[in-house]
Amino acid sequence: MSRTLLWGVLAPLFPYLHAEEYASPVGQKNPRMELTILSLGLVVEVKFDRPGARFADIVEEVVADASLYRSDSRWFSLVPFV
Repeated sequence: MSRTLLWGVLAPLFPYLHAEEYASPVGQKNPRMELTILSLGLVVEVKFDRPGARFADIVEEVVADASLYRSDSRWFSLVPFV
């Protein structure tokens, strides 16, 4: 739901916004990025704060995702949206 809402906000501002793009595989992982803007080298990562989840766990997920995306030279900026 929030990815769709975020898409609705960002798409008019960034005509080259793409949804669910895959980064280069890293070992056994094939990272999927929520939203990307290639011209800016930007990945927008959407995370959900679920009841009972610790914020530290969400931060760890973002850090893990960022390290996977860094292996693909097209992406050099990450904006997390929780």
